[in-house]
Amino acid sequence: MRTRETFFCVDGRFEVRYGGPGKHRTELVPMDMIAVPTGVSRAFKNVSQAPAHLLVIIQGDPNDMADIAYAPEVGEEVVRQFGPGAKSGFEKTGITFDAGVASG
Repeated sequence: MRTRETFFCVDGRFEVRYGGPGKHRTELVPMDMIAVPTGVSRAFKNVSQAPAHLLVIIQGDPNDMADIAYAPEVGEEVVRQFGPGAKSGFEKTGITFDAGVASG
């Protein structure tokens, strides 16, 4: 996560989580905006009852924009819905499922 992301709610409602699983969360309504700095994991989800629009601005060095990582539970959901081949296909493109997991 070497990029900065700014989330702006155009319409509907979005939950933005950041700082690892369960650490911080906020709900955006139209015209709300939040910026998440580099080095902090983040995720967003439409919590409206209908389609909604969220403007996401990703800033940083273009060479640093290939570090896409999802939380482990996203990988588990991919396997549940589409099978282990789908998850390994994502991983072959460089996507990982270890966001928010401390390395040690």
